[in-house]
Amino acid sequence: MKKVLINVFIIIAFIIIYLIQENLFTGFKILGVMPNMFIIFILFIGLFYNKTAGLTYGIIFRDVT
Repeated sequence: MKKVLINVFIIIAFIIIYLIQENLFTGFKILGVMPNMFIIFILFIGLFYNKTAGLTYGIIFRDVT
């Protein structure tokens, strides 16, 4: 049950990050480069949750942007 809730939270966080990146970060650039929040999110999943979960979510969400 705990892992299911964690996975649901990750998917909800992914949707929120998608909306934030598409609406707020399109005009925000650092030296001409827009930050990619998806890469940062997948990195945190891999570091703090599980390496295989980070790999799985990275493969699933790789073609979003």
